[in-house]
Amino acid sequence: YGDTITWDSGTGSYVLSNSDGSEVVSTKWDNETYQRFKGKYVCDSTRCTSVRYMVRTSSAIGYYFSLANGQSLEDVNQTWNYGKEISYENGVYTILNPTEGKRIDWYTDYSKYEGKYVCADGTTSCSTIWYIDSTSNTTMSYVEMSSGETYDSLYEEALNTPWIYGNDIEWDGSKYILKDTIESSPLNWKNDYKTIATRYHYTCFSKGDNCTQVGYIHYFNGGSSIYHLKLNGGKTIEDAKKEMFTNTTNSTIKTKVDTWYQTNMLDYTDSLEDTIWCNDRSIDRGPLKGKDEDSSITSGGNSTYYTFFGADRRNVRTKKLSVICPNDSDKFTVSPENGNGALTYPVALLTADEMTLAGHGYSGYSSSSYLYTNQTNWFLSPSDFYSNDAYAFILSSGGRLLNVNNGVSKSYGVRPAVSLAPGTIIASGDGTSENPFTVVKDGEL
Repeated sequence: YGDTITWDSGTGSYVLSNSDGSEVVSTKWDNETYQRFKGKYVCDSTRCTSVRYMVRTSSAIGYYFSLANGQSLEDVNQTWNYGKEISYENGVYTILNPTEGKRIDWYTDYSKYEGKYVCADGTTSCSTIWYIDSTSNTTMSYVEMSSGETYDSLYEEALNTPWIYGNDIEWDGSKYILKDTIESSPLNWKNDYKTIATRYHYTCFSKGDNCTQVGYIHYFNGGSSIYHLKLNGGKTIEDAKKEMFTNTTNSTIKTKVDTWYQTNMLDYTDSLEDTIWCNDRSIDRGPLKGKDEDSSITSGGNSTYYTFFGADRRNVRTKKLSVICPNDSDKFTVSPENGNGALTYPVALLTADEMTLAGHGYSGYSSSSYLYTNQTNWFLSPSDFYSNDAYAFILSSGGRLLNVNNGVSKSYGVRPAVSLAPGTIIASGDGTSENPFTVVKDGEL
């Protein structure tokens, strides 16, 4: 870190230095040193293509301006004029009795901006103005206004024009009509979203009960924001789910398993059955279930909204297991005659139900199961969908079936499984790597 920087255009890099001519210091960031970085320029050497100016530091976090391409601190240290009152004349807003603040002081001054008007360029006059309704030490949210609008006028309008939410929809050939409706002002969202989440997922995001494009809300983020699907042309949430669950792209695991099969198993295909591998995506509960009285799931005292799949119900809630696959689109097979025909080879992963039957349950589990390896690996069964993330079941290294915090982007082990064709006999071996099974077809001994 250093006191000052200079830009070397010849090399396209910043050079750190100290104003008193002393040598630039290299120091690790830890509990003892973090305070030294405040008000300094920082990069990972004395010369770098981008540099950070540290505004605030703690033992774990640094707040900074990032500079690149020859920028100086003055280039990014914007000055903002803010005020509680405005006037509007000839298409121009003017902030009355403005107070001047600097971006570099935002970390300590951010609360002063809340409930104030600012121009986007920081000046006192502009044709479009922002009303800052909430701030944090790193962010702000605002309402943008033009044409003489004020926050008070917008607030009054929103309060008197509540949006309509419906439990169902009807398509009349040209537009959606909301059915079984309630009203709620956007201003009351934080108070009303729990009621809306239980059953009123359809909305036009307006005071009207009909629209050509309707929104289906599937996730309510603590009352602060909503995630929704857009439905057009008479499609329902069931149509949207069919499109979502259409198998179009191979997963990373399937690609790896297919490669493994090509390398090791092609000669044994005739001894294997084209069995059904069930990726059960039947929806047990949650907002994606559709018209549902109990679609809000409460976890840990906080209202969060998950969509849970069938394997979660059977393995975690009811302990009533099944090896029957409920949806044809989830029956992964090579041949389309007994499934979806989406597999290249007769190989996949075991399901959560199969692992529980083998002794690796969610509530009761054993390390003596023949499938236990003291390693963590994936199953074929999805657990739930939350916000923008999908989760699946894993077998933990301790032998327990788990369904929490297993986002499918995580890296765990993969154990391919195959199903022996009827009439196949184990001639010898115990299934270990040192003494593997030898299998032959009946009559070929």
